[in-house]
Amino acid sequence: MATSTATAYASTTLVSVPRGPAFEKNCPTCGQAPESQSHPAELTRRRVKDLEGHVQFLNEQAAQMSEKLLEYEAEMRRLRVQANQPAPGTSSFTPRNGLSISSTSTSSHSPSNSNSTSQAPPQQVVPPTQSRLSSLASLLPYRRPSTASSQPQSQPPPSPALQQCQPMPFTQSPPPLEPRTPTPRPSSEETLELQNALSREQSLRKAAETQLTQASSELEELTAQLFSQANEMVAQERKARARLEERVAVLERRDVEKRNRLERLEKAMERVERIRALVG
Repeated sequence: MATSTATAYASTTLVSVPRGPAFEKNCPTCGQAPESQSHPAELTRRRVKDLEGHVQFLNEQAAQMSEKLLEYEAEMRRLRVQANQPAPGTSSFTPRNGLSISSTSTSSHSPSNSNSTSQAPPQQVVPPTQSRLSSLASLLPYRRPSTASSQPQSQPPPSPALQQCQPMPFTQSPPPLEPRTPTPRPSSEETLELQNALSREQSLRKAAETQLTQASSELEELTAQLFSQANEMVAQERKARARLEERVAVLERRDVEKRNRLERLEKAMERVERIRALVG
């Protein structure tokens, strides 16, 4: 009777022993289901995706700002070239126009040149007394130059007929001067406009550079924050995984111990049944 009661008690105890899957429903550390632990990972992934999208948007903004800077630089170069070039109203003439203008100028100045040449001989013909005496001496070769030179005051002045007969000295008229085109000088208003445009472009470039530096600094800060948060999340996930692995190892060890106990109990039951068979 004692053996039968022992076997019955052992069977009741065996039935009341909980199985392994009962422990897998709730987490031993937080008491929640294992499905709830996936929500922080999803939140972190969403956060990482949002940060990646923000970083991509900032990269696009930086690319747009760099394109704007290139456009500003090209515009500044164009304005500098325009500032260095002469104004369109005072541009240099083509060779054909230059020839025509020079011809017209020479033709227009020809009367004045003719007048000057016509008026030049009288101015040059009226010489001093010594030149008159020398011309008379050249006309009268039988006279000695000594007498002409020794008596300059005793001789009467030559008649106007003789003066008309005298050979006019050959004076080469100077060539007509070509009209010089005045060097084009930009007006003060144009220079002021160019200076204002240049200062405006410089201010815009400085503003764009400051915006670019701010965007790059914000991008660097966001990337640093993103990497730090990602590292923290990875560290937390590793810690949680290590805890879960430790907990699984403990549960597996307990499961092995339970199996060993069950095997021992089964062996004891077999022995009890053998003893019953021998006794009965």
